[in-house]
Amino acid sequence: MKKAIFDNSKCLNAQQIQHYLSESTDDEQRYQIENHLLDCPLCSEALEGFANHYNFEEDKQLEELKNRFGNQTNTEASIRALPKQSRLITLNRVAAAAMMLIIPIAGLLYWNASSGERLYQSYYDGFELEGGQLRGGNDAVKLDANYSKAIDFYNAKDYANSLTYFEQYLDNNQEDAKATFLAGMAYLEEGNYPNAIDYLSTARFNDEQYYEEASWYLALAYVKNDNKTDARIILDELLKIENGFYAKKATALKTEISE
Repeated sequence: MKKAIFDNSKCLNAQQIQHYLSESTDDEQRYQIENHLLDCPLCSEALEGFANHYNFEEDKQLEELKNRFGNQTNTEASIRALPKQSRLITLNRVAAAAMMLIIPIAGLLYWNASSGERLYQSYYDGFELEGGQLRGGNDAVKLDANYSKAIDFYNAKDYANSLTYFEQYLDNNQEDAKATFLAGMAYLEEGNYPNAIDYLSTARFNDEQYYEEASWYLALAYVKNDNKTDARIILDELLKIENGFYAKKATALKTEISE
């Protein structure tokens, strides 16, 4: 008595269809599958779809290579063992599979390596003067031509030209905390982080009025340079300010760089 392989009501699965199309079934299995196909339009359509769109030989080769992908010698040997006409296709398929493994790893490495850049972009919102003054400032209007030109260029977001005039002005006004702070911000906008750090560090101690702003952007400059240690020190100092303007942002940023 023959053993029933398929129940009449049970449709074929992908593995059974694959074995049938690749001619790896025995006579009894083939007979049962063909009988089922006669009474099941759904499985007949599925088999036709597999036959038209699934290359069992190539995918079998790829599966074998995937199982041994961790061993380069075995992979190369497996490719050499393929028929000549299949090597190019298989190499392309293996390369694609390798890229699918490599890309996520590369993405993770980039994500970690660029953490400072990501955080900097998340927290940096630029700094614009309001009426030519800092937040809460009450500076007297300066009549120096270099200073005026520097402010005009800064307000126009032409930071490179603003720096030319800030530098000329600061040659004779080294104690001007506002000009020093704005020069630091212009360097920050220009991507010159060493100079930005230098000017912002000076500005935060030249005048208490600019301490908070200069400290916040100095911390961001350190973050951009992946100097989390100094960034945390500056953020801790910012958080000591009672009802500080940047307290909420400083707390959030410190949490992120401490993880």
